[in-house]
Order: sequence, then C-alpha cells, then structure tokens
Amino acid sequence: MTGAGGPARKAKMRTNGARGSSYLEVMVAASILAVALVGTFGAFQTCTVLNRQAREDMLALDAAQAFLEGTKAYTFSETYGHWNGKGFDIPGLIPLAGEGSPGLVTVDNTNPDLLHIRVRVRWQGGDARAHEFALETYRSGP
Repeated sequence: MTGAGGPARKAKMRTNGARGSSYLEVMVAASILAVALVGTFGAFQTCTVLNRQAREDMLALDAAQAFLEGTKAYTFSETYGHWNGKGFDIPGLIPLAGEGSPGLVTVDNTNPDLLHIRVRVRWQGGDARAHEFALETYRSGP
C-alpha cells in the first residue's frame, strides 16, 4: 500500500467527482426544461382558443339549423309574414355592436313561386373579432 496520496485515494476522488453535476450541466438541463415548458404552455393556450372558437361556431350552427327547421312549420304564404326580419338571441354569443341580436332570418319573396330563406348569425367572438355564419334554403310555392 502506498502513502496518503497513493492510488487508492486518487480513485476515491474520481468516483466522488463523477457522481456530482457541474453548474454548467445544471444550467443546460434547466434551459432544456424551460424550452419544453414554454412549448407546452403555448400549445395549451392554442388549444384553449380553438376550443372556444369551435364552441361559438357550434352554437351558431345549432341556432341557425333550429330556425331554418322552424320555417317548415308554416305554410308557404305564412312564411314571409312570420319570419322575414325576425331576429333572435343565442345564449353564449355576443351580438356585434349596433345589432340587437346575433341571429336574423330573411325571406326573399320576389319570385311568387319560390322563397329564398336565409338564416344569418353574426357575433363578436372571444377574440374580439366579428364572426358570421349563414344557412340558406329555397322553398317552392303551392
């Protein structure tokens, strides 16, 4: 066996040094983690925005379909008088500034044998922009 500074002591020092991490290694690992977290939070925010937009679109579509189907309950001659210019509210959608309600039904009766029925929905989305959705159909006369 050698003295205090012999090979046994040097081997022990190398073992202890290999188990610890340097400051540089910790900073590199923290940087990689930070980049991964920023990407994850960005994706989460994007998914939240897309989910809200899809929800608003579905509310508009459901309401437009319901009102378009509602026109079938009236005869050809009653449809124009009952539905033309009729506005309607949709819970969950905010009307655009200056408009009373987000939904509007218009009936064009310029052709006496054919009605052009249009259901339009316009609203201010959660992104503060104007959105519009419309369904149209034609109904033949008696």
